[in-house]
Amino acid sequence: MSNFHPNLSWDTVEADPFNKEAWDKLLAQAEETSDLKTIHLAYTRFLKAFPTCIVYNWQRLVDKKELPNIIEMDRWILYVDTIAFASYTTSHPDEVIPSSTFDSIKNSLLASMENAYEYVLKHIGQNLFAGPVWEEYIDFLYSLPTPNLKFLACQTMVLRRIFNKALSVPLFPQDLSNLWERYEKFENQISATSQNKSPTNMFIKMGLIQYRSSMKKSEQLVKDMHSVV
Repeated sequence: MSNFHPNLSWDTVEADPFNKEAWDKLLAQAEETSDLKTIHLAYTRFLKAFPTCIVYNWQRLVDKKELPNIIEMDRWILYVDTIAFASYTTSHPDEVIPSSTFDSIKNSLLASMENAYEYVLKHIGQNLFAGPVWEEYIDFLYSLPTPNLKFLACQTMVLRRIFNKALSVPLFPQDLSNLWERYEKFENQISATSQNKSPTNMFIKMGLIQYRSSMKKSEQLVKDMHSVV
């Protein structure tokens, strides 16, 4: 591991994995490389030792630039991936965290993941290339358990809200088209199990209006990009 990047002080943190000052130094070194693979590895290793420090340390990474200027999707997906890693490690308390804090962390996992996606989309959700992030968030919402009708109704409401927010954004045409197909399938599945088809038809019509408007803007943005090149 110490040979992964010649300028990173891996030996120090491997000798004392709970030395916060040593980790701060190593993370700063990783950020200076501007290499996403190196940064991802450093933060992943850090979070195995300090899983509850995720938000603070990501903010340090983000604060090195102005938020509006961070347009690389990889850098934002890294944030969500890191949250996912922390969520996963909390399901293995003996490996990464004291058992005394496990219950409180475990109870907040779903909220943490949802907050992570909302945070990311707040900053880059309007970006032409943010389609994959919207898709990931929708996949996450689909993955949530629905043990009864109340949970299912809540999931349906949230999914509809996120689909509509995504369709109102002039995303890259292919991404936007994929989202529309998923949304139409989503509403048709609801309609198939409901006696009253009117609300579903209304939602589809509203979504179609948003989709067409966003697609028109998206195609113009892509055209403008090509004309500049």
